[in-house]
Amino acid sequence: MSPPRVRFAPSPTGYLHIGGARTALFNWLHARRTGGTFVLRVEDTDRERSTEASVQAILEAMRWLGMDWDEGPGVGGPFGPYFQTQRLDTYREHAEKLIAGGHAYRSYETREDLDRAREEAKARGVTVGFRFESPWRDKPEEPAGRPHVVRFKMPRDEQPVGFDDLVYGRIEKRHRDLEDWIMLRPDGVPTYNYGVVIDDLTMRISLVARGDDHVNNTPIQLALYEALGVEPPQFAHLPMILGSDRQRLSKRHGAVSVTAYRDSGYLPHALANYLVRLGWSHGDQEVFSRAELISLFDFEHVGRNAGVFNPEKLVWLNQHWIKNTPPAELALLLADHLAARGLAAPADARMEAVIGQLRERSKTLVEMADAAAVFYRQGVTIDEKAGTQHLLGERPLLESVRERFASATFDAPALEGWFKDYAAQKGTKLGKVAQPVRVAVTGTTVSPPLFETIALLGRDEALRRMDAALRWISEKTPPGA
Repeated sequence: MSPPRVRFAPSPTGYLHIGGARTALFNWLHARRTGGTFVLRVEDTDRERSTEASVQAILEAMRWLGMDWDEGPGVGGPFGPYFQTQRLDTYREHAEKLIAGGHAYRSYETREDLDRAREEAKARGVTVGFRFESPWRDKPEEPAGRPHVVRFKMPRDEQPVGFDDLVYGRIEKRHRDLEDWIMLRPDGVPTYNYGVVIDDLTMRISLVARGDDHVNNTPIQLALYEALGVEPPQFAHLPMILGSDRQRLSKRHGAVSVTAYRDSGYLPHALANYLVRLGWSHGDQEVFSRAELISLFDFEHVGRNAGVFNPEKLVWLNQHWIKNTPPAELALLLADHLAARGLAAPADARMEAVIGQLRERSKTLVEMADAAAVFYRQGVTIDEKAGTQHLLGERPLLESVRERFASATFDAPALEGWFKDYAAQKGTKLGKVAQPVRVAVTGTTVSPPLFETIALLGRDEALRRMDAALRWISEKTPPGA
């Protein structure tokens, strides 16, 4: 048996929704586990809403999540092009074959004809499940030059059409319940059900894994596969993702795009780990490395129940991966967040040391970047309350510290030893010495461990901040005080 070919086919009408990202992840993991091919195809036939900016946003989000594609935009492949608007000749060619074989026909109804048919059905009491019966289904004559659509001629027998879904099991629907649906619009652009089948057929897709909102489309597509005389792919329909109120996930539940989570400071693997677990399980395990997901994922353990998005659980996973991701890898991500704050911060050994001080208390990279900014800015703004409480009256202490900074060995152990000696000499607690210095060099009373913070700032920046703190004291001290 040939390795499977799977695909993800987003519509570029906006960002990559996390539901779409999960679908892409399931396909990508299956391809990577089985040695198959992951195809990225862009369904851009909604010409009014599809934009190049959305295409790039989707590709960027997929790259950020670590999903590379074997065929598709920017990569190419033997079955391209991989944009539907570049495949219109292929759709027309197959439509003509279906018409010639008696499986499709040109239908010349107008908008007025459709509205009249709906009104007549309503008058007969048909208020739901309206099915248009085209008068052109069995007419041999075709008015030349008139605008038309191409409709697929659904069988009118009682035979159920069914398939064995890898998630939901056997699903069946009767042919006669399905109308003659439109394959090609008057402008030659395919409808979803037609375009997706022709694309999957010509790209040799062997497994279609997609959201379960497409379950009702599958019998329609199976009839088309049968008319084309080809074996359909396998199907796996994935349960949707719900918000905490068990309604379909939307903006009212918070961020729903991959890039929004990226910009909020989530790690790509933390989000991927969480999304895969929304619908798939491996015992009670919650935390998976990328290698584990690739080796373990299968559709057999995808559940039928909708997944409920839990932001708190995602935060927990993100904090776990912040603590357990190599500092060099975190540094590359943190540098982007610092750059967004206008701070030039190379992902170097110093940044890895900064991460070592911050990772235990950071839930997101945004929190880490906020805390790390103190190491990359020149100078600080002293919090008024903190300065009033801890700096006023501490000039002698700060002058002594400044003098020590100018000549001391500038590493954390040496600085800590000096601070302890100074506190012992003054007969006071270490905290009484450390807190004014903390406010002087960070502007606040809260920071990572003080001595490591001072060492990471470096001698020159630490001296600049001590001088600024001494000026602040002078400005706040009344004359003669």
